Amino acid sequence: MNISEREPTLDSLPVRLQWCLLHLYILGICGILLAAFFVQFGLGDAPCTLCLLQRCCMILAALGPTWIIATATGTSASPLENLSRGFGISVIASVLGLTISARQILMHIAPGDPGFGIPIFGYHLTTWSFIIFWVILLISGTTLLFSRSLAPTAKSQLGRYSKATLALLGSLIFANVVVVFFTHGAFAPLVQTP
Repeated sequence: MNISEREPTLDSLPVRLQWCLLHLYILGICGILLAAFFVQFGLGDAPCTLCLLQRCCMILAALGPTWIIATATGTSASPLENLSRGFGISVIASVLGLTISARQILMHIAPGDPGFGIPIFGYHLTTWSFIIFWVILLISGTTLLFSRSLAPTAKSQLGRYSKATLALLGSLIFANVVVVFFTHGAFAPLVQTP
């Protein structure tokens, strides 16, 4: 076996970098979800149905790297397959989120329309969401391009940073479900944005 064909070990710099990037990816989306909670509860800007769908797409985008971390403890699939599946989930979620946010932007594109919600740094949350989904799509696509050198090898168990990262994401998913249930009810009608 040639040295260039050898599987990267957990000690190699690209694999350690990939583990850090997977965690930063998830933590970045967690930060965005926390910011959405701040806008909702701190600034009093209640999300519409399309905003909630965009949150769901961000959560789905975070589930891609979550899949890669969770399956690193040993599955029948190769690390390259797990990486491809994980970022494939993120790509699909990003395209769906881009579509939803573009639809909402186009609903308020007419001259003189004030938009929906409170502008943050000059842009409405829907525009920020559109930008964030593009960034997620670019990161996921770039990772897929270099997947052979970045695929993490199997680990015997998850470390404490991985557990903390996954626990934070899980608690934000649970918090979103609770907030939607208590603000809109169990069988809320899907209404258009104002």
